[in-house]
Amino acid sequence: ISNVLFFEYLKTKSADEIIREVNSIDKSDTAFKPTSFETDVAVQIQQNSIIASRKYSYFTIAVWLTISAYITLPLALIFCLYTYLSK
Repeated sequence: ISNVLFFEYLKTKSADEIIREVNSIDKSDTAFKPTSFETDVAVQIQQNSIIASRKYSYFTIAVWLTISAYITLPLALIFCLYTYLSK
């Protein structure tokens, strides 16, 4: 799926590919030559996309660890109560 606003898609593209795709949205100028500033911005977009993707992966892992920690405590309490009451 081609979406120039989605960081998971942008992290796989080079700066030149990002510039070409953004320019292809506006089809008025086919002979577009990017300036060095626009190339720098495209490189920055690519790097920010890589960082955002990595942060999202870490966030997903942290959420699952938090959920498992919240589930572990009630299960431990139930086990302790069961063991204590079965004596």
